[in-house]
Amino acid sequence: IGVTMLVMFGTYGLAFWFGAQQCGKAGTTPGDILIAFFNILIGSFAIGHADPHFQSMAEGRGAAYSVYDTIARKSKIDHEKSDEGKKPFECKGHIEFREV
Repeated sequence: IGVTMLVMFGTYGLAFWFGAQQCGKAGTTPGDILIAFFNILIGSFAIGHADPHFQSMAEGRGAAYSVYDTIARKSKIDHEKSDEGKKPFECKGHIEFREV
């Protein structure tokens, strides 16, 4: 955790140093530097908070793979050549998953 803090505060120091250099050379105001700094800071926090949601989406993709694999599987029952059993007149094809 110490290295993480070192990198984080070192980056803050570098950003303020570079901002001070830009104020002197490029004519940028200190307000512009602070606005840019806090925009980057808040944006990086938002990306950090979104990370658990990316993990959930990856887990969902993994679960969907097994569902699509089951759907694409060739059936062991040869329904086209068999005349045995009852056949429905109509099939709507609504699929519902319960307690998965």
